[in-house]
Amino acid sequence: MDINKIAKEIQANGSRKINIGIKVYPEFKKSFAQEATDLGITMCELGETRLHEFKTLNEERRKLINEVEMLEEKIWKFKQEKLRFRAMAVAEVEKLRNENLQLQKKLLLLDELNLLIDLPKFQDLFSLVKGRKDVIVTPDGKKIDIIYNGTKNLLYAMILAYEIN
Repeated sequence: MDINKIAKEIQANGSRKINIGIKVYPEFKKSFAQEATDLGITMCELGETRLHEFKTLNEERRKLINEVEMLEEKIWKFKQEKLRFRAMAVAEVEKLRNENLQLQKKLLLLDELNLLIDLPKFQDLFSLVKGRKDVIVTPDGKKIDIIYNGTKNLLYAMILAYEIN
Protein backbone atom coordinates (compact mmCIF):
# COMPACT_ATOMS: atom_id res chain seq x y z
CA MET A 1 0.00 0.00 0.00
CA ASP A 2 1.16 3.54 -0.79
CA ILE A 3 2.71 5.42 2.20
CA ASN A 4 1.05 8.73 1.25
CA LYS A 5 -2.36 7.06 1.15
CA ILE A 6 -1.75 5.51 4.61
CA ALA A 7 -0.69 8.92 6.02
CA LYS A 8 -3.86 10.59 4.64
CA GLU A 9 -6.00 7.78 6.10
CA ILE A 10 -4.44 8.24 9.57
CA GLN A 11 -4.96 12.04 9.38
CA ALA A 12 -8.60 11.62 8.38
CA ASN A 13 -9.56 8.87 10.84
CA GLY A 14 -6.97 9.23 13.58
CA SER A 15 -6.01 5.61 12.90
CA ARG A 16 -5.92 3.03 10.11
CA LYS A 17 -8.33 0.81 12.01
CA ILE A 18 -11.90 0.41 10.81
CA ASN A 19 -15.09 -0.64 12.55
CA ILE A 20 -16.60 -4.04 11.88
CA GLY A 21 -20.01 -4.97 13.17
CA ILE A 22 -20.45 -8.39 14.75
CA LYS A 23 -23.76 -9.80 15.92
CA VAL A 24 -23.48 -12.10 18.93
CA TYR A 25 -25.81 -13.67 21.48
CA PRO A 26 -26.35 -11.61 24.64
CA GLU A 27 -24.66 -14.31 26.80
CA PHE A 28 -21.53 -14.09 24.67
CA LYS A 29 -21.48 -10.28 24.88
CA LYS A 30 -21.86 -10.45 28.67
CA SER A 31 -18.97 -12.96 29.11
CA PHE A 32 -16.86 -11.05 26.56
CA ALA A 33 -17.43 -7.77 28.42
CA GLN A 34 -16.58 -9.45 31.74
CA GLU A 35 -13.35 -10.88 30.28
CA ALA A 36 -12.36 -7.44 28.91
CA THR A 37 -13.08 -5.86 32.31
CA ASP A 38 -11.06 -8.56 34.10
CA LEU A 39 -8.13 -7.87 31.76
CA GLY A 40 -8.48 -4.10 32.15
CA ILE A 41 -9.03 -3.47 28.43
CA THR A 42 -11.93 -2.44 26.25
CA MET A 43 -14.15 -4.92 24.42
CA CYS A 44 -12.78 -3.47 21.19
CA GLU A 45 -9.18 -4.21 22.24
CA LEU A 46 -10.14 -7.71 23.37
CA GLY A 47 -11.94 -8.35 20.06
CA GLU A 48 -8.94 -7.14 18.09
CA THR A 49 -6.64 -9.33 20.21
CA ARG A 50 -8.87 -12.37 19.69
CA LEU A 51 -9.03 -11.78 15.90
CA HIS A 52 -5.26 -11.43 15.78
CA GLU A 53 -4.87 -14.60 17.86
CA PHE A 54 -7.32 -16.39 15.54
CA LYS A 55 -5.35 -15.30 12.48
CA THR A 56 -2.06 -16.36 14.09
CA LEU A 57 -3.50 -19.70 15.24
CA ASN A 58 -5.00 -20.32 11.81
CA GLU A 59 -1.63 -19.68 10.14
CA GLU A 60 0.04 -21.99 12.65
CA ARG A 61 -2.67 -24.60 12.00
CA ARG A 62 -1.98 -24.43 8.25
CA LYS A 63 1.75 -24.86 8.87
CA LEU A 64 1.09 -27.84 11.14
CA ILE A 65 -1.24 -29.42 8.58
CA ASN A 66 1.48 -29.06 5.93
CA GLU A 67 4.02 -30.53 8.32
CA VAL A 68 1.72 -33.47 9.12
CA GLU A 69 1.21 -34.09 5.40
CA MET A 70 4.98 -34.07 4.84
CA LEU A 71 5.48 -36.44 7.77
CA GLU A 72 2.74 -38.75 6.49
CA GLU A 73 4.50 -38.84 3.12
CA LYS A 74 7.81 -39.65 4.82
CA ILE A 75 6.12 -42.40 6.83
CA TRP A 76 4.66 -43.84 3.63
CA LYS A 77 8.10 -43.79 2.00
CA PHE A 78 9.65 -45.46 5.06
CA LYS A 79 6.96 -48.15 4.98
CA GLN A 80 7.66 -48.77 1.30
CA GLU A 81 11.37 -49.00 2.00
CA LYS A 82 10.69 -51.32 4.95
CA LEU A 83 8.67 -53.60 2.64
CA ARG A 84 11.46 -53.54 0.07
CA PHE A 85 14.08 -54.38 2.71
CA ARG A 86 11.86 -57.14 4.10
CA ALA A 87 11.53 -58.66 0.61
CA MET A 88 15.30 -58.45 0.16
CA ALA A 89 15.83 -60.07 3.58
CA VAL A 90 13.42 -62.89 2.75
CA ALA A 91 15.25 -63.52 -0.52
CA GLU A 92 18.62 -63.44 1.26
CA VAL A 93 17.38 -65.86 3.95
CA GLU A 94 16.14 -68.24 1.25
CA LYS A 95 19.48 -68.01 -0.56
CA LEU A 96 21.37 -68.70 2.69
CA ARG A 97 19.09 -71.66 3.47
CA ASN A 98 19.85 -73.12 0.05
CA GLU A 99 23.58 -72.55 0.55
CA ASN A 100 23.34 -74.16 3.98
CA LEU A 101 21.57 -77.19 2.50
CA GLN A 102 24.27 -77.55 -0.16
CA LEU A 103 27.00 -77.24 2.48
CA GLN A 104 25.29 -79.86 4.63
CA LYS A 105 25.21 -82.23 1.63
CA LYS A 106 28.92 -81.58 1.00
CA LEU A 107 29.66 -82.16 4.67
CA LEU A 108 27.89 -85.52 4.55
CA LEU A 109 29.91 -86.47 1.46
CA LEU A 110 33.15 -85.41 3.16
CA ASP A 111 32.21 -87.40 6.25
CA GLU A 112 31.67 -90.46 4.04
CA LEU A 113 35.02 -89.89 2.31
CA ASN A 114 36.74 -89.51 5.67
CA LEU A 115 35.22 -92.81 6.77
CA LEU A 116 36.61 -94.41 3.61
CA ILE A 117 40.05 -92.86 4.07
CA ASP A 118 40.12 -93.90 7.73
CA LEU A 119 39.54 -97.57 6.87
CA PRO A 120 42.56 -99.66 7.84
CA LYS A 121 42.72 -101.25 4.36
CA PHE A 122 42.91 -97.80 2.73
CA GLN A 123 45.59 -96.70 5.20
CA ASP A 124 47.57 -99.86 4.38
CA LEU A 125 47.33 -99.09 0.65
CA PHE A 126 48.51 -95.52 1.25
CA SER A 127 51.50 -96.66 3.32
CA LEU A 128 52.61 -98.75 0.30
CA VAL A 129 52.66 -95.75 -2.08
CA LYS A 130 53.41 -92.86 0.28
CA GLY A 131 55.89 -90.37 -1.29
CA ARG A 132 55.99 -92.18 -4.65
CA LYS A 133 55.51 -90.54 -8.02
CA ASP A 134 53.18 -92.21 -10.46
CA VAL A 135 51.59 -91.72 -13.85
CA ILE A 136 47.90 -92.53 -13.97
CA VAL A 137 46.34 -93.40 -17.30
CA THR A 138 42.65 -92.52 -17.36
CA PRO A 139 40.12 -94.70 -19.18
CA ASP A 140 40.13 -92.19 -22.07
CA GLY A 141 43.93 -92.47 -22.40
CA LYS A 142 45.10 -89.26 -20.67
CA LYS A 143 48.29 -89.47 -18.62
CA ILE A 144 48.32 -87.62 -15.31
CA ASP A 145 51.40 -87.26 -13.06
CA ILE A 146 50.66 -87.71 -9.39
CA ILE A 147 52.70 -87.75 -6.18
CA TYR A 148 51.20 -89.61 -3.23
CA ASN A 149 51.69 -86.95 -0.52
CA GLY A 150 48.44 -87.72 1.25
CA THR A 151 45.52 -90.07 1.30
CA LYS A 152 43.53 -87.72 -0.93
CA ASN A 153 46.13 -88.24 -3.71
CA LEU A 154 45.64 -92.00 -3.51
CA LEU A 155 41.85 -91.63 -3.60
CA TYR A 156 42.12 -89.22 -6.57
CA ALA A 157 44.38 -91.68 -8.46
CA MET A 158 41.96 -94.51 -7.79
CA ILE A 159 39.02 -92.46 -9.09
CA LEU A 160 40.93 -91.37 -12.22
CA ALA A 161 42.08 -94.92 -13.03
CA TYR A 162 38.75 -96.62 -12.41
CA GLU A 163 36.98 -97.81 -15.54
CA ILE A 164 33.34 -98.88 -15.51
CA ASN A 165 32.60 -101.80 -17.84
